[in-house]
Amino acid sequence: MSCPQRLQIEKGENMTVSCNPEDIQLSSSFWYKGDPSVSGPVLRLERGVPGGTEYGKRHYDITSTGAMIIIDATVDHEGIYSFLAYFDDGQFEKLNVTLVVTITPLQACPVIDKCDPCKDCKKKVNGTDSLRCTVSHSRPKMTLNWLLISANGIKIFRPRKTEEKDYSTDSWNTSSVLPYVARSCNQQAVLQCVAQDEMRLLKHWHSSVNIYTGNDHNTRILLQMVLALKIC
Repeated sequence: MSCPQRLQIEKGENMTVSCNPEDIQLSSSFWYKGDPSVSGPVLRLERGVPGGTEYGKRHYDITSTGAMIIIDATVDHEGIYSFLAYFDDGQFEKLNVTLVVTITPLQACPVIDKCDPCKDCKKKVNGTDSLRCTVSHSRPKMTLNWLLISANGIKIFRPRKTEEKDYSTDSWNTSSVLPYVARSCNQQAVLQCVAQDEMRLLKHWHSSVNIYTGNDHNTRILLQMVLALKIC
């Protein structure tokens, strides 16, 4: 008997969760959401007869081998599930699995203001201003950091971020604003907005903008725009 420690499912999708991959003969199977000592099983299968507090409703089902079926996943499915398997000899085994419900962001990468999403971008800077980077409509929310890549090396910035929850979709909009002061010194650099995408929801996990302070924006950019593909 074995359960995956953690599973993720996109909101609205279906999934079958099995802790009995070899279809071992069981006398009964029980699925609990949360602590089994304080609530009844959401699903059960006893001597081939299905039941449970959620059985027959819209979002749960159970297979003939005791696997739990999640139907049209919602955020209410998220949590820790306990699977109790009873054998014919009276022995039993208890296993846990954490289910995380995700929502893929609207854009495939972090979006920097005044730049086309996921495309090369250039910006002439001078004086005091700021750049905003945003990941919209994601679950879970993401942390955004900035990298400055220049002839002087790489620096990491972690400015204040803004997080807003959209309760209508159960998703998050996260923004990070990087203030800067630029001088006219004919320098070039790359600013990257990097998302900590633990669930691997983004196709590209960071976006970049070439910044320059010179007057000739047609001069060759020494540090080219980088848009890194996520490595699986």
